[in-house]
Amino acid sequence: MYRRKTQQAIWNLSYNGRQLKDEETLDNFQLEDGATLMGAYSITVFDKECGTQTDVKVYAYNHVNDLIDRYMHETKRVRHYGSKLLFEGKDFEYDDTVQGPTLHELSIRENTSLQWKGAEYSVKLRDQKQNKDAQLHVYDHFDVRTLKTLYVNFARENFDEYTLAPEEFKLFFQGREMVDDDKLYQYGQYKLGNHSVIDLQHEELKMSFKYQCWDCGAIVAIKAADPIRCRACDGRVLMKLRKKTSEHIAR
Repeated sequence: MYRRKTQQAIWNLSYNGRQLKDEETLDNFQLEDGATLMGAYSITVFDKECGTQTDVKVYAYNHVNDLIDRYMHETKRVRHYGSKLLFEGKDFEYDDTVQGPTLHELSIRENTSLQWKGAEYSVKLRDQKQNKDAQLHVYDHFDVRTLKTLYVNFARENFDEYTLAPEEFKLFFQGREMVDDDKLYQYGQYKLGNHSVIDLQHEELKMSFKYQCWDCGAIVAIKAADPIRCRACDGRVLMKLRKKTSEHIAR
């Protein structure tokens, strides 16, 4: 069967939220004169935290679990426990123990907009060179730079590494270097999820000096040709580090 306007194949049809199966007759559905049969239609899922919107093809007889599975497939993301869809003030989580209502019963029609709310999960940063691990709690909308900052703060509190800067190391997942501006959800296609292990590799920065931001306290490694500013807050007042103490204000 085909849509007349688009000549697009229609593989499944529904009526009043029920799937018309090949082995059934139309009498089973008590179709009325002029009844409308529906094929697949599109809804939009917004993730405001990640800044994305995704069109998902669904059928009226699909359930919330089906919708979430299709959204994960379209976005190549990993589903984290506690993530949910928001629609008209209600939360819908993935639950494989119950089937739940259909999209038709929830009045999720064509061109409906829903919101995706991601949940917190944990990843492990592994420093093989120094034989140190850090368990960090993150969200999909965090960028890689934020993840590196979390590690720097963890190392300061747990390893007494007071002068480590995010510029001094790179992160790798599944053999791929993680780019500072990328968000973590973009690595879902490589199965980055809860309890994933991310490798940390130290970098040798030539002719660089370490400063601590006067405003936010972040540690910054700056080369001679780099502008004197904090990469975390754009602050212009930096203190040059001397072991565990700071001195010499640079502007």
